[in-house]
Amino acid sequence: IVPAAFLSNNFDISYGVGNLTILPATLTVKADNKTGEYGTPVSYTSSITGLQYDDSLSGVVSSGPAYAVLNNGIPVNGNVPAGNFTIQPQSLQLNPPADYVVQYISGTLQISKATLTAKADDTTRVYGVPNPAFTITYTGFKYNDDVSVITAPVATSTATASSNIGNYPITLSGGSAANYNFILQNGTLCITKASLTVAGDTKFISKGSSIPAWTSTITGWKNGDQTTITSGPVYSIPSGCNLSAGVYSIGVCCLNFPKKNNYTITYLPGTLYVNPKGNGAKKIKPALICVDTLINHPSGFSYVAKFKYTNSNSTPVYIPPGTDNFITALGSYSGVPPTIFHPGTGYFDVYFDGSKVTWTVRSFEVNQKSSVASDASSTSNKCNSGTSSRMQMEEKEVAITVFPNPVSDVLRVTVPEDAGEVEQIAVIDLLGKNVLLPITNDRDLRLIDCSSLTQGVYLLRITIDGRDEVVRFVKE
Repeated sequence: IVPAAFLSNNFDISYGVGNLTILPATLTVKADNKTGEYGTPVSYTSSITGLQYDDSLSGVVSSGPAYAVLNNGIPVNGNVPAGNFTIQPQSLQLNPPADYVVQYISGTLQISKATLTAKADDTTRVYGVPNPAFTITYTGFKYNDDVSVITAPVATSTATASSNIGNYPITLSGGSAANYNFILQNGTLCITKASLTVAGDTKFISKGSSIPAWTSTITGWKNGDQTTITSGPVYSIPSGCNLSAGVYSIGVCCLNFPKKNNYTITYLPGTLYVNPKGNGAKKIKPALICVDTLINHPSGFSYVAKFKYTNSNSTPVYIPPGTDNFITALGSYSGVPPTIFHPGTGYFDVYFDGSKVTWTVRSFEVNQKSSVASDASSTSNKCNSGTSSRMQMEEKEVAITVFPNPVSDVLRVTVPEDAGEVEQIAVIDLLGKNVLLPITNDRDLRLIDCSSLTQGVYLLRITIDGRDEVVRFVKE
């Protein structure tokens, strides 16, 4: 600092030089207060004051400032949760030479909770079944959050296993999270009808006997509703039925109980077998065809007795296992005799240990029950090679081929010319009724058009020189 121009008449004046020190001015960086929502980025800003003369920020500041978020003085790393925090400005870079010093003033940051929507999923169950575990779908999670960061709401319903069919609310309650406010949305539980099957039981009588008491097997009951039946089921047999020998369908309907509307009821007809008795009734004749030796058979037995039966009646005969249809053995065996004896010839295998095994059938010959038995042992007539794939008649083997099986349209039946005269070929359903189908003959080949048959199991009865052979086939 150079002084000058000091005038005095009384003094000689000399001048001394001084120094002027210019200190940096203060730039104040104050972080702006901010509010935001969890999961939404916040743009931090600040105000800078203290520029001197005509200085500009662009001429003074080279970069910055940066910001740190503090929670009680501790830096928050990563995603900022909901809550109140301090915004700390820092790292403002000045162009050299620096004519300023920087003073930082913190701001405040308020982060509110995000909105998370919890929706109870709609679901369905059947009447009489306990409620399933209800599930919840969430919408609104931020970052990589999932249900692990919340205390989930609880889903409940007023519906119980005994509730009637219909729609019931699935209600959400509770739930909490540090970073979320919940919006709870209820769902719907739809209770649908249960399936109830009323199947008429199989019955049998002999021709001329009284009509049996009809019964059913009912499956699918829920909640003890079987104890609330008010009427039914109602049974019927075809009008005009005079109970001659044959097979009849037992109609079933009209089961009533208070909660009937909670079920889809399926009625399955039963079957009534009227066995032949009286004039023309023929007894069932079981007979042993042969005994075959087994090696490492899955049954564990060393022998198989191949039986057949002959039913000379025109209708099936129903004989359940018991006093009229049984097997006795000196050793061990495996096998249950047939219950339905279809017209013609049928086959039945018994696996046994070689000791004597006897199949006995009692049935009516005219008006008297007649008992016919056939036995087998390890010393009985041995089966010839290939017997298991050939059907045997009393005098000779006849190689009858049925192809394809299962069949979708045309069944090809081959009977060798030397087998004898084919007198009749009939298709029979499992109720014993003949099914009329077109049959084309070509020497030893018969073509049977099965395209009109419904799916199921059928019997093919081939009469050769007065003897019947029966083959099962499947319509697919």
